[in-house]
Amino acid sequence: MPPAGIFGARRRTGLRVGDFNIFALLLGILLGLAIMVVPFLWSVYRVAVATGWTRWAHLVACLLTIAGAATISWVMPGPAILVGGQLVLAGIYLTLKERSWNKLFPLGQVAFGLALVASLPFV
Repeated sequence: MPPAGIFGARRRTGLRVGDFNIFALLLGILLGLAIMVVPFLWSVYRVAVATGWTRWAHLVACLLTIAGAATISWVMPGPAILVGGQLVLAGIYLTLKERSWNKLFPLGQVAFGLALVASLPFV
């Protein structure tokens, strides 16, 4: 590679992707993982082992999480607000039904639902 300044090449300093700092981008990915994927996997597990209304509520939360991700992928803010509101309600119900530290997982789904209702993915 030629030294900086030859043939109009410019030396890059710092790790940057476009206008975003790479560390901010990675932090966003980790937060998205923590808010969306981990509670989703917990609900999938609870669908397999829980019984009664709790099982059905976790199934609804799983489907709403997938629907919320689909509305983000397809850039549909209107349906995202509706799905987010339903996900908030399902997450609150599951938070009340779970015991001890397991209450944290449905709170992740509540946070994802609130982000959808506030249209944060589309800003």
